[in-house]
Formats: sequence, C-alpha cells, structure tokens
Amino acid sequence: MKILEDYFKDCKVVIIDIETTGLVSEKNKVILGGLIGFSEKSSEAIQFFSETKADETLILEKLLPHLTNADVIISYNGEAFDLPFLNKRLIKNGFSTQIPLYKSFDLYKILRKSSFSRILPDLKQKTVEDYMGISSERADQISGKQCVDYYRAYLATRETIYKEAILLHNKDDLFQLKKLMGLLINLDLHEAMYHNGFNIIDFDKKINISQIHFGPKSVSAKGFHVGLPMDFVSFSESHKVNLSLKSQSIKIDIPLQKEGVLHYVDLSLFHFDEEVFEKYPGYQNGYLIVKSGHIINYAEINQLIKRICREILVGF
Repeated sequence: MKILEDYFKDCKVVIIDIETTGLVSEKNKVILGGLIGFSEKSSEAIQFFSETKADETLILEKLLPHLTNADVIISYNGEAFDLPFLNKRLIKNGFSTQIPLYKSFDLYKILRKSSFSRILPDLKQKTVEDYMGISSERADQISGKQCVDYYRAYLATRETIYKEAILLHNKDDLFQLKKLMGLLINLDLHEAMYHNGFNIIDFDKKINISQIHFGPKSVSAKGFHVGLPMDFVSFSESHKVNLSLKSQSIKIDIPLQKEGVLHYVDLSLFHFDEEVFEKYPGYQNGYLIVKSGHIINYAEINQLIKRICREILVGF
C-alpha cells in the first residue's frame, strides 16, 4: 500500500504476536514470541519458544532488542494485551527496559473505530480473516486458548506434535495479520494515523508524533524524539516548537486562521517548498485548509506536521 509506505517510510517495522499461559500478566508467563517484518521481502518468522516455564527470561531477552529497535510495532489487540503483558513480565523478570506504547500500530484498535465494527459480528482476528476471504490460507487448527492446553501437554509429554501446533498457530497469526493490513485501503488511513500517531525519521534522528489535538485556534502535536542533542524553543509566526532533552519530548503548536467555516494556515509563513501539498484538496493558492465546517482534513494536517518535523530533524 503506497499510502501506508508514506507513513512507514524509513521506519523499522515489525509484526508481533505472543502466546502465554493465560491472560493474567501478574501470574501467567510468555511461552512464545513471534515476529515478522512488514516488508514484502519478509517471508520468515522469528519465533522464540520456551521449552520450560523457567525459560521466560530468556524469551524476553531475545524479544526485547527487536522491539526496542523497532519504530513501529504492528499487532492485533496488542495495545490491550501483547505489549502490556510483555511490559509486566519484563518487570517481573527484573528488566529495567519497557516497550513504549507509542510505537504501537494496533490494527484491532483501528478497525474497532471503523465501519467494520458495525458490519461484522465481532472483530476476532479469525472473523476478520473470514470477511477478507483468507481464512483458507491458515493451516493451524487451534485457538490461542487451546495453545495453553497444548503447552501443558508438551511440558508433560515432550511430544513435538504439541509444540509444532503452537508454533504454527503463532506463525499463521503473524502472516495472516500482515495480509489483514490490506483492510486499511478501505479506511481513511490519514484519519487513523492522525489518531494513532506516526514517525518522522532522518538517519539516526527520529520524532514520533503520538498525539494531535485540534483546538479552536490552533493544532497542537505532542510526541517524543531520539537523537536531538539539546533543549530547543522556537517561536515564529508560523508555529512554535518546544523540545526537551531530559524528557525527550516535543510539542508543536500551529496557529490557525479562520474565515467563515474554514480553518487554514498560510504556507508562505513556513518558508518551505509548497509542492508537496499541491496534491491535497485542502491546498488553495498557497493556503492549506485544515478544517471546513465539521470536516477535518486529516491528510493535510498530518503532512504539515511531518513537514515541520523534517525541518527540525534536518536542522540538528
């Protein structure tokens, strides 16, 4: 998807799915962590399996570098389960590192806010696969809940049939999720990214925009940065920027002009090339309309914020 590539450009993207001994992170453990890359070239899954319950620390140790080095972590309901579960188990196993939730791209969360939540009986991954017509491409025959029983059976008998079934279930979840990302072509991806957040990367310098707020007089964006070496405050007619080195936070405020039902910005105030905006309907003779009545132009807002962030990264 070309439109998704625009948001994931230069990003390290991984897809994750975990299997556990139960749903309660205080007492249950991670028994399998699976990862695949998002690029078309990624055809192999990396899976870390716990041969005994005592191996959880080793599984987490192997998983952690992949997740901390990633810019985007794709999951299905991962913000509610996988990532919080992993973070709780990291604490329980004595790790000081946590997986930042701002890296998350949770397809379930996006579908839940879309029309799919109204037309499907539920949003379980296999239900969505049925809707997409790809359920026949799944080879495994068990559920996540059955993985718990199969793992107990494996520990008791060491019969490889149980281990192989769990690994296959996890692998199919990963590759089926990768295919489900195609659903985004039917949604307003710009709106989804406006609410979910996105990355802007320039070599080893990064800005993650995790929150955008549309106010009556301005658009504000908040997030985090990596590789920017100092505190920085900038005030101009076009926008304000506040960088904190200690908290690695960034805040951008963009004042809006208003005429009738239109909220817009004058791009001439920004002193950068306007060509990138010309393809958007909100671009009108050097002005960028970001809201018309009750309609927010998410693509225009996202692009403006990304352009400002690129200027910041290039400036350091």
